[in-house]
Amino acid sequence: MKKSVPIVLALLFALSLDVHAQWSNNPAVNTPLAVGKSGRYDLDVISDGSGNTYLTWYDGSSNSKGGVYVQKITASGTLPWGLGGICVDSIQQTFEKPSIALDGNGGVFVTWGDSRPDNTLPNIYGQHVSSAGAVLWISNGINITASFTVGLSFRQPDNPQMLSDGHNGSHVSWDDAFGLVLMRIDSTGALAWSTIVDGVYGATDTRICSDDSGGVILTWTDDRNAATGDLADIYAQRVDPSGSAKWAANGVVISSAAKLQNYPQIAKDGLGGAVIAWEDFRDSAQYLGYAQRVNANGAVQWMANGLALTANKNAVNSLTMAADGSGGGIFTWEESRGGGIGGSDNIFAQRVNGTGQRQWTDTGANVCTNTAPQENPRIVSDGNGGAIITWEDNRNNGANQDIYAQRMNASGAPQWTTDGIAVSSAANNQNSPSIVAYPGNGAVIIWDDYRTNGNGNVYPDLYAQNISGGGTLSDVRPGGGSLPESFQLQQNYPNPFNPTTIIQFTVPSNGRALLKVFNILGQEVATLFNSETSAGISHQVEFNASNFASGIYFSRLEFGGKMQMKKMLLLK
Repeated sequence: MKKSVPIVLALLFALSLDVHAQWSNNPAVNTPLAVGKSGRYDLDVISDGSGNTYLTWYDGSSNSKGGVYVQKITASGTLPWGLGGICVDSIQQTFEKPSIALDGNGGVFVTWGDSRPDNTLPNIYGQHVSSAGAVLWISNGINITASFTVGLSFRQPDNPQMLSDGHNGSHVSWDDAFGLVLMRIDSTGALAWSTIVDGVYGATDTRICSDDSGGVILTWTDDRNAATGDLADIYAQRVDPSGSAKWAANGVVISSAAKLQNYPQIAKDGLGGAVIAWEDFRDSAQYLGYAQRVNANGAVQWMANGLALTANKNAVNSLTMAADGSGGGIFTWEESRGGGIGGSDNIFAQRVNGTGQRQWTDTGANVCTNTAPQENPRIVSDGNGGAIITWEDNRNNGANQDIYAQRMNASGAPQWTTDGIAVSSAANNQNSPSIVAYPGNGAVIIWDDYRTNGNGNVYPDLYAQNISGGGTLSDVRPGGGSLPESFQLQQNYPNPFNPTTIIQFTVPSNGRALLKVFNILGQEVATLFNSETSAGISHQVEFNASNFASGIYFSRLEFGGKMQMKKMLLLK
């Protein structure tokens, strides 16, 4: 028998936003996020899957406004938290590496390294900001390291990383001089649990991702074998929602190849495991790119010590990655193959499937091979087995850098203009791009921007731009709705969830849309939407599973004879 569930249906997602779209369609204009005479550094960016983008950064203390800031950009490009964002810590001291996570209610958690004068050692601080932009914890944040309950002496906590726990709280990790720490905090900042993930000396550069079951997978660079001359290796560990490590004590080996492995990146594989990439010095005079997949039980799935991403032996720099949605990964990097000016770097990419096979030729796909140098690529999945890649580009004016982007399909073919589309071509330098997904297979790109240098500002501002899956800047219609390029059911957020989650969908033409939820037996348990709708309207529906048992459920969207499904996980 079908159960009745309460729903909250927003027929026009745009109604919760400002009426007029703010995204620019001019690469020389873009959208300012924070401007002024303070430097902005250590940017971290996240998307909520519904078009909203959140970011945090350290704002330089050259004036009284120095501190840690957060900002929100709506799907239509407006700034509900105001130009410049919200300051979450304004004490004058050294800030380091802020990190951000969603709270599941439209707000964010943010954490950062902090060396304020009243502490004898650096600490990790945190703050919670509501969807309305209200600071919810004590002024200037709580000392997260002070609540750590496991017997590890704090020597140099560094590199805080945050990840939503799917229950309106957050996981927080950091590297310490004598280990790697992970804790879980609730929405009030109270400690739920804490653990030492790696108690061996020399864990650094930690990165984390979800295991899709409410837990965390961590990877890091590890110096434990340095005494034997092996230098740093790559390790990983999975920690369940209760704080228990699931793999070998102090982590499993991802790569223990000779010489140095460094700068790991991680993305979930969608099956409880993860894909990990790193820069590797094992058999060359420079770094090469390698990757490995580890399953939910901690067993590596590809060749021992990882798979080389390209058969070339040229130096690989700025390697980064995204999941491909099918158990593998898509990787991008800068590499010199002799075509650029003075042998300068171009941008290349590779897709590796779930079984560890290179998909885009043995040397990868050409993303941008313009003769001017390109560098510092960043990548996000396009939701269809491909990716959108952005980078710094010098093609237009010698030493001045601009921001360009390209979309690669699942087969490794460029989808936009050869060598990419100009995202920002404003005066002076634009560099250090970050990228997150945007509905309709698009992306939002954020970067450091020096266009106001002519006004006496020698520090970077922050600017942003959206780009559609078709390569158009700002396809947001007046009224806020994004024009969908295809029939699209988004992944619910949060996922896992308890007890509510948001499902968003768009359709490419007028007609009746039907959105239902089914249990793992294929039985219908809820109808969330059954109505006529129009092209260009983005719908948001809340699924409330208060009366349902924990387990796997499926959202299913039917429109125009087509159907899409997404897996959802209810954890109580």
